[in-house]
Amino acid sequence: MLVRLKCRIRALRWVSTSSARFFPLTEKEEQQIDRLERLDLRDAVQLLEDRSVSPSAEVLAWYLRRCGSEAAIAEGKRIHYHIVLCGFKSSRYLCNLLVEMYGKCGSLQAAKSIFHITPRRNVFSWTIMVAAFAHNGHYMDALKLLEIMDLEGISPNSITFIELLGAVAALSWLDRDIFVANCLINMYAKCRSLADACSVFESLTSRSVIAWTALVAAYALNGFFRDALKVFLLMTLDGVEPTEVTFVTVVDVCADIAVFGIGREVHGVIDARSEANVCVGNALINMYGKCASPDDARKVFDAMERKDIITWNSMIAVYGQNGYGFQALEIYKRMQESRVLPDGVTFTSALDACCCNSSLLARGQAIHDQAIAAGREREATVNSALINMYGKCGRLDLARKVFDETESTNAVSWNTMIMVYAQNSHLREALELFSEMTILGITPDDITFIGVLFACSHAGLVKDSCKLYSSMIGDYGFKPTSLQCGCLIDLLGRAGWLDEAEEFINSMPYHPDHTIWTILLGACITHADVERAARAADRIMALRPTDSGSYVALSNLYALAERWDDMARMRKLMDQRGVFKMAGKSSIEIGGVLHEFIAGDTSHPRKREIYEELRRIEGVIRERGYVPDIKAVLHNAAREAKEKMCCFHSERLAIAFGMISSPGGTELRIMKNLRVCPDCHSASKIISKFSGRKIIVRDANRFHEFRNGSCSCEDYW
Repeated sequence: MLVRLKCRIRALRWVSTSSARFFPLTEKEEQQIDRLERLDLRDAVQLLEDRSVSPSAEVLAWYLRRCGSEAAIAEGKRIHYHIVLCGFKSSRYLCNLLVEMYGKCGSLQAAKSIFHITPRRNVFSWTIMVAAFAHNGHYMDALKLLEIMDLEGISPNSITFIELLGAVAALSWLDRDIFVANCLINMYAKCRSLADACSVFESLTSRSVIAWTALVAAYALNGFFRDALKVFLLMTLDGVEPTEVTFVTVVDVCADIAVFGIGREVHGVIDARSEANVCVGNALINMYGKCASPDDARKVFDAMERKDIITWNSMIAVYGQNGYGFQALEIYKRMQESRVLPDGVTFTSALDACCCNSSLLARGQAIHDQAIAAGREREATVNSALINMYGKCGRLDLARKVFDETESTNAVSWNTMIMVYAQNSHLREALELFSEMTILGITPDDITFIGVLFACSHAGLVKDSCKLYSSMIGDYGFKPTSLQCGCLIDLLGRAGWLDEAEEFINSMPYHPDHTIWTILLGACITHADVERAARAADRIMALRPTDSGSYVALSNLYALAERWDDMARMRKLMDQRGVFKMAGKSSIEIGGVLHEFIAGDTSHPRKREIYEELRRIEGVIRERGYVPDIKAVLHNAAREAKEKMCCFHSERLAIAFGMISSPGGTELRIMKNLRVCPDCHSASKIISKFSGRKIIVRDANRFHEFRNGSCSCEDYW
């Protein structure tokens, strides 16, 4: 192993990342450096001391590199003096170069002193210090620095590992030192060389908990999450007691694959002492959030005596990601009351929580003001969250205002604005923004194409989408992701090209996941292709046996085809597998209070007034040409009964309540957790015309803005 290791190191050459120029050289700097390069180092330093050379950061950087390459410690110290004299002692760029220079000149103590005072140390700072230790023969110190990096939350890069591998090779006693072996497992894992990591582990005669934990992390880091859990099981069977680091690693694996059952089992074996650890608690909160169990996450959160900012941010994010916007903002408020200062992640998570319900717009605006006061509103993630929040709350004007005030020229804010336009059915604006982006020379990324393909899909632009997809691969060199393929399949499906959509799925370069088959299933339902829908549903059930969507969708399609026996069979299968249908819900906020309805709801205190208004609305829209679309009622019942059921859908109840609870002409904003049904869509258009109200419905897929008898989706959804 050691021979192979040394050969690999010889094949890799150290290229100092600190030597790359961080700033473009001015013409004057170029001229000065050209002049200096023709001189002896001592003469070049003398010109600096005679003030014949302007000591800019780049010129001083040139001197440091020259001193390091020539091991000229005396001249290096003189340059160090000028760096302090010129006010550059707080420059991380120059501090990194000073550490590198002193390390190459053999003055390790000076290198360490500069390293410890370097402001905002990054991975380059740590890598250069590792190189300084290794260059001066302090190999164990170089290896121990990796452990300190992990504690500091700094992820090593490939250059760091090259230097560390050199230290390991130089020690020449790998098999006799467990610490070195553990470092090597970690290094190979992060270099995506899992086979080598396993080889090191297998070579150990004594396997500590650190080695086991490193191997669990190695499998997880390389995407073999279930194998990582198997390693953890083998570790416990081997009688090795897990540490808090082990528990964090394993819980994170459970979060990555969202396996609730195994996650709870792992939680069950965590002892009280470890559970009290903040890092373990934070990992559990995150895991339960990823497993869609916010209640369990909240129990862990409430039990934690000590909470850091990550704890608060995690709990806010868990509620927001699972659609509990009000609860997320309650945690955000408690955090402020606890005098914990929010950071960029806090504002991002809180703003994302406001997207759960358009009624949270006012709360989102207040958080926007707080982000401005904290100086965080221009951070890329916060800025993107602001655009997204205003877009999800239906305020495209404010989303565009935030976007227009953004100074960044990266793709993040552009992607968000494009997606906001697409989701709000402003498809022309989304495509125009993409065109403007490319004209300005801002390189689109894979997320950009998801937004643009989504816009094309909802506009029925088949040819344009195919051109964009080809351009993404041919012109930009992107490998299609599942999301991008899903957009194209959705487009083909909506346009009725079901043969082409299924053929595309079968020709994909990787195994299609449940999302891909769900998109095809949705298209089959739209176009009443029962047999193809059954094939898609079978694939989804195999991949996600407890996902109710495929069962319900296929059951509904059988109902549309009046295949009642098949529908009953699907319902029975759901009962046998313990699968429950998600209830359709619609909500509307009136006077700061959120009112939620389900179909046929009779629990509201004003139910009598609501149903009277429903009957009045029904009479008016029938006079204006409305004919109930009874295909939306998936029950084996008489036509009259089906027509009555249409009238009592959750979004109709929310609209009726909004009309009796607000002045005429007031805009109504409604949230629905499922897709708007065709019957309610037709009725809402007519209601918007006779009432003179704008009705905005945000369903599971997109926004529908009903105004003066038409919808922003142009009946294509």
